[in-house]
Amino acid sequence: MSTQQNLNTKRKATPNKSESKKRPGVQLPPSPRQKAPKRETVADPRPTKPTTGTRPTSKQANISSKQVTISPPSSKQATISPPSKKAAILPPSKQATISSRSATILTKQATNSNKPPNISTKQATNPTKPATIPNKPATSPAKPTISPTRATIPNRAPIPIQPVTREPHPTSSFSLADTYSFLAELPKFLRGFAWTSTPQNSRRLSPAALSTETAAPLPMPPKRLLEDANIKKALRHYSKAIRVETPFDVDSLQGLLSRHPNRPFVNSVLWSLRNGFWPLDESEWKVEEEDFAGNPATNPSDLQAIRDFRDKEVSAGRWSDPIDELLPYMKISPMFVVWKKEKARVVTDHSASGLNGGIPPAEARVRYDNMHDFAQVLYNLRQQNPNKRYVLWKSDVSSAFLNLPAHPLWQLRQVVNVEGRMYIVRRLVFGNRFSPRAWCSVSALLAWIAGTVYKIYDMQVYMDDFWGLDEEDRLEPFHDAARPRNQVTLLRFWDRIRCPYEDRKQLHGNPLEIIGFWVDANRGEISISPSSIQEAIAAINAFLTTPSRKPVLREWARLAGFLNWVLNVFPWGRPALTEFHRSMGGRTRFYSPVPITAEVAADLTWFKETMPKAIGVRLSDVSRWPDEAADLIIHTDATPNAAISFVHSNQGFTYQIKSSQRAPVTPDIFFFKQLAILFAIHHSTSLPSPRRRLLIYSDSLESVEAFNTLRVKASIHNAVLIATAGIVASTGIDFRVRHISGPTNLRANLLSHRLSEEYSKRFPTDRIHSFLPPRELLPARWRGCF
Repeated sequence: MSTQQNLNTKRKATPNKSESKKRPGVQLPPSPRQKAPKRETVADPRPTKPTTGTRPTSKQANISSKQVTISPPSSKQATISPPSKKAAILPPSKQATISSRSATILTKQATNSNKPPNISTKQATNPTKPATIPNKPATSPAKPTISPTRATIPNRAPIPIQPVTREPHPTSSFSLADTYSFLAELPKFLRGFAWTSTPQNSRRLSPAALSTETAAPLPMPPKRLLEDANIKKALRHYSKAIRVETPFDVDSLQGLLSRHPNRPFVNSVLWSLRNGFWPLDESEWKVEEEDFAGNPATNPSDLQAIRDFRDKEVSAGRWSDPIDELLPYMKISPMFVVWKKEKARVVTDHSASGLNGGIPPAEARVRYDNMHDFAQVLYNLRQQNPNKRYVLWKSDVSSAFLNLPAHPLWQLRQVVNVEGRMYIVRRLVFGNRFSPRAWCSVSALLAWIAGTVYKIYDMQVYMDDFWGLDEEDRLEPFHDAARPRNQVTLLRFWDRIRCPYEDRKQLHGNPLEIIGFWVDANRGEISISPSSIQEAIAAINAFLTTPSRKPVLREWARLAGFLNWVLNVFPWGRPALTEFHRSMGGRTRFYSPVPITAEVAADLTWFKETMPKAIGVRLSDVSRWPDEAADLIIHTDATPNAAISFVHSNQGFTYQIKSSQRAPVTPDIFFFKQLAILFAIHHSTSLPSPRRRLLIYSDSLESVEAFNTLRVKASIHNAVLIATAGIVASTGIDFRVRHISGPTNLRANLLSHRLSEEYSKRFPTDRIHSFLPPRELLPARWRGCF
């Protein structure tokens, strides 16, 4: 019979009107007889300071406030914390200062020069000044010699991380508002890679440790299951097979957490350690005939790995002895093996058995510490003590999930079958949706104790890995080895609560590999180790050579997780995964085959070939610079059936678009506007003295958003992003794309309409050049579109 279960989603009651009035943050809509309150302009609550926007304000064009259309921000747009209050539409009697530095992308594009541009509400910061749009001069004193041929792009050399501090505006001191401007100046996809000289938290706890102070309590089993007659009968029948045990000294742990402010969360974790963790299963348990098809493992090495794992777990008491029969509500889950570095990891597949289907994904989310958080620690220390030398350390807890007992009710659902014999699994398993949240609740509390009670500052935790750093000369003997003092303190704390660990996995040194990243605390570099690069390439090759080129969805998800991890130090590889994720979209059956399309194969090939050259990109290597510090300013534009153009340094460049019948699709204006930006970036690499910081203007809001997020929908548009990523990965060039209104983008606009004579009349000192587009940057299918 089918093992599928009917899953009832937990319903949340909608508060009635009387309840909503009492709840903070809930505002009722006005009744039909009640007049809606008048909307008022809300000023930006952040400290005001002179504008240091993305374009200089020496020349500004005044725009009447009657011409300004305020576009409400989309709910899907990213916000910078803390978000500013939502501004209302300004009345004609008031005017707004429009900041060109705003990170909000406008929702409508001003394509007609006779129409005023739409301005985001997040840009309205001062209702007392006239609305202005800064105008960046398109000229520069330098006139470099232009070569129309394509220059060879050199491989990028690794760039050491040096603390970068932005100089404050000459008329204002550094404030919190400058921190927000740092983020606004960066593309959205890079904002998680930037760090600022903000005051360090005096407690110096990691985000995971701090999250325990606001975390919701862990769930308890529902009363309906505790009182079910069939479940009680099964628990009595298997009273010897079901056991709740943990290696932790829970009483000692409780004493160390006595001052933790979040008592409901702490009490729920301690209760779970004593009584077993409940995985928030909301499904309706049914009495059904179990139809177990067997474990999917067929390889002899996989089968032997499962047998060895069975023997180890039974010997450790984490599995029961063999049981004779399945009683009502009991469930068998299949097992498979994942190999990593010739080490087998046995996974109990609760997705295949349907058990994960009853656990809401939102309830299983976890706040992990990561290398972005640790990079901020390194940045702070290098800012405070640039000449001090440090040593890194890493400590590992043995068998993380297997240290946590499952609740007796859930043990009934955790039955496995090995060679025809059934066993009850007493601990949480690798393969259950809720296991990471349960373990990370414990590990985050351990991190909180380490930082608060034992004063181990700046320590991070990711699953079962704890790491930090110490001064190079602070070593102490522990277990016949000299170790960093902070690490020794942590291990003594673990000994006190009987947290299991192995001495051979407690490492220290500099540089040191931590959760797959190669970290050098003294040089301030975080990258991927050569072995990890080769492992990623091997994973892609194995995926692309799958027989019949139809890997099952589980293999797609596994590779996606691996490559998303690589994006931590290769953010420009993001466009290469767009088609990959699109092929996975909407699919839920883990063992259903998914064909590899030509686009996916091409993008993954590009990813594995570009990644080794781009690993010179460091986590802390993201440059934060104001638009005024750009080395080169380029204005771009394009007009379908006319020309692609860009202008810089009193030099105009134009290419006449040639329509072709070979194009697989009819390109839109968005594509041509993207090409103008791509060709401008490529052109900058061919200059005699290539510029590192580019400021590019475009009147296409879609193009600004595309280069700001590296996300587009159509394959033709994604091809341009991948081509741009290849240039950035090879050269290390850094650029920003900003929006400019059509009338202000006059030079590039004239050339894109092939109005060369008009251009020469208006700008007699400029020179106009024709250029040949580097078609080889794009896939062959798109080269005939222009």
